[in-house]
Amino acid sequence: MNLLSIDDYIRVKEGERESMDIKAFEDMIEKLESDIYGFCLYLTRDRNQADDLYQDTVLRSFQVRDRIDTNNNPKSYMFAIAISLWKNERRREARRHRIAPMHEYQNISEFLKDGHEGPESLVVRNEEQNMILNAVDSLDDKYKIVLILFYYNHTAQEEIAKVCNIPKGTVKSRLHKGRELVRKILIKEGYVYER
Repeated sequence: MNLLSIDDYIRVKEGERESMDIKAFEDMIEKLESDIYGFCLYLTRDRNQADDLYQDTVLRSFQVRDRIDTNNNPKSYMFAIAISLWKNERRREARRHRIAPMHEYQNISEFLKDGHEGPESLVVRNEEQNMILNAVDSLDDKYKIVLILFYYNHTAQEEIAKVCNIPKGTVKSRLHKGRELVRKILIKEGYVYER
């Protein structure tokens, strides 16, 4: 009796998957770069950190490109990589803060962009966006990530479930709970919330 090794069995079962060539990887990145970068920007809320996270995500994706199935939504796979890298960086940053606390100051001009709105309405809109983003940012990661994926990246609940490795029902529950937490934070800060 001839037994297959585990590796041979997986190759036979899944079919021999070849490593993604560099051109196919570049094409995939070109199609997904704005979605991945936008997601990194919403996670970090800082352009410099988003640049770093995006570059690290693409680099890590390139290193594991043989595991990326282009027929099975590679964007979800890359979101999962970005989340993992972001969580690792936050843990590193928390350790640094415990050792040597630092203060960050942000320039409001980063948030103000050229547009057709008047300066007052632009400031009000940006202030509202900042209040919402601050409220989302203050949530636990399990709510924050789901809200960002759903509302800012317009990712379907099924894809969020794959990215976060949780059931779809849990995604729905976290979306509901996250919205309620954000609403309570905004009301507490004096924002008039209308349904």
